[in-house]
Amino acid sequence: MSRHRNLGGYLVQVLIDNRLMQTQEEVDRFLFALDNLGRWKSTHLNPNLLEMLFTVFDDQTTHIPPMQTLVGYVESYDLKLLIKTLFKVTPEMLNQGSWWLEHFCVHLLNTQEHRVIMQLEYAALDDNHRRAVKTLLRRAVAWSDDSPSEFATRHEQIQQIIGTVSNNL
Repeated sequence: MSRHRNLGGYLVQVLIDNRLMQTQEEVDRFLFALDNLGRWKSTHLNPNLLEMLFTVFDDQTTHIPPMQTLVGYVESYDLKLLIKTLFKVTPEMLNQGSWWLEHFCVHLLNTQEHRVIMQLEYAALDDNHRRAVKTLLRRAVAWSDDSPSEFATRHEQIQQIIGTVSNNL
């Protein structure tokens, strides 16, 4: 733990190191770190850890239920901080964890309050981040279960978020 400034950084690093969960030992370490992250007052929902937590999500993960537990933990953060951080990490995470980022977006799109915050945070992004987030949001449209009405609704929701801010991107 000496290379980490605090317990939270150490626990998140354990999550990162074991995120693919290719062996039972890696699954056990992942679950141990996740359990302890939520257990200690100094680490529970620590805003300084959220950006690092997003780097845990990897599309190559072989055990989905522990990752879903992590999704639930991350979704319990303050909503504005969650969205702001999600958008911040998107350019770097699109290749590693796009499925998981899309998963977050689909959940966030389901509520008007979330979409309003997404729109405000999107407007505050620089062009590079806007391009990446726009790509992410458009991918989330594909999660419409082949229902034309759901696809249209999701497309409309995304258009409201990106609005006229990114017409030239």
